[in-house]
Amino acid sequence: MSVSKMRTVQQRAVDLVYANPWFDGFEVIADLPGDIQTKLLEAIGKLGICIVCMISPSEPITQGNKVAIKLQLAFMITENVTLNRDIASGGSGKTAEEAVEQLIQTLHYKDNGLGIVRTPAVFRVGNPAFQRVPDEEFFIFRVNFDTEVPL
Repeated sequence: MSVSKMRTVQQRAVDLVYANPWFDGFEVIADLPGDIQTKLLEAIGKLGICIVCMISPSEPITQGNKVAIKLQLAFMITENVTLNRDIASGGSGKTAEEAVEQLIQTLHYKDNGLGIVRTPAVFRVGNPAFQRVPDEEFFIFRVNFDTEVPL
C-alpha cells in the first residue's frame, strides 16, 4: 500500500517530535483512520498528556507547470492537569503550555522531507501560532503549522 505525500509529511512531523528528548514518554498520534478518541483517552490515562497531529490540505500553489498544495498541520495538545502534574503517580509534570513552546521550537523551519515548489519545503508556524481550545474536562491547545507538498 502506498502512502500519500500528505501522510508522509505528517509522519515526518510526528517523527521530529519523537526525536526531541523533551517529549520522551509522550504519545503522538497521527489522525489516521481509526478510533482516535480511544487512543487519545488511553494515552492521557497513562501520562496525563497527549498530542494528536491532524492534517488538512488548503489552497493550491502553482509556478509554471509545477503544482503543490499548502498543507496545514494542527497539533492538539491535550492535558489532564490533575493526572499530568502528579509526577508520583506517573504524570509527566510537563505542562501543555511548555509543550506548545517545545513543539514550535522542534518543528519551525525544519525540512518536511519533500521537494520544493517556490520556497524551501519546511514546516512554518501558522497564523495563529496556537490557540486555547475550550473544553470542560481537559486543558487543550491547538498549535498550527503550514508547509508545501509538491504533487
